[in-house]
Amino acid sequence: MFNYIRRYILDESGVTAIEYAIIGVAVSVITLAMFAENSALPSALVSAITVIETNINAAGN
Repeated sequence: MFNYIRRYILDESGVTAIEYAIIGVAVSVITLAMFAENSALPSALVSAITVIETNINAAGN
């Protein structure tokens, strides 16, 4: 019985899964914060893509 409890306490295999879950939640929160309506990132991305598209079209003519 004590060996089972000792093994359970020393087992760290579930810790890694919990760490990955915490990292996943953190990345999700950061991503949602970047693409929120009040964020400047979406408009900056659209602007950058428009510039790239304009340059590609100008190079093709």
